[in-house]
Amino acid sequence: EEAKQASLKRQTLKENLNILANIDEKSLDAQLKILNLALPLNKDFSGVLNSIYNASQKTGVDLGSFSLQIGDLLGTQEKDDFPTITLTIPINANVAGVSSFVETISKTVPLSEVTLIKIGDITSTIRLSFYYKSLGLSSYKEDARIVPLTQKGLSIIQELSSFENVSSFQQAP
Repeated sequence: EEAKQASLKRQTLKENLNILANIDEKSLDAQLKILNLALPLNKDFSGVLNSIYNASQKTGVDLGSFSLQIGDLLGTQEKDDFPTITLTIPINANVAGVSSFVETISKTVPLSEVTLIKIGDITSTIRLSFYYKSLGLSSYKEDARIVPLTQKGLSIIQELSSFENVSSFQQAP
């Protein structure tokens, strides 16, 4: 029995070595960078502000005054929970301007969700929730099988790489 388990472990390690030996490190690094832009590991305030201002500039809408409420920087979250940074932003735009802003921000990183839209005569209001996900404790086991990215996962990364502001983040040092 012990010999059988050792043989299975050796086979898994050989398969893992083969997978790791055939990975293009530059491509993997680029993919990881895109994923970290889309779903940061912490509260990425500069990413949030860049996303908002990028969408504002691209759509030509004027933003009203808004502020960030930082909250607990080290707050603990449930394992499967995706915490958010939520902002309420006044926008000086008509329905078309608000619609354009919402469409543009939905294609920027970090990932966000529009949770409220109020259209007014002069000023409209949008509530945005930007997602992030802290890494929990590692449950890595040396004899666990490494699973390469699926085609679906690669397609998602490719879609994220085409978002409005990804290239501006990638050019930054």
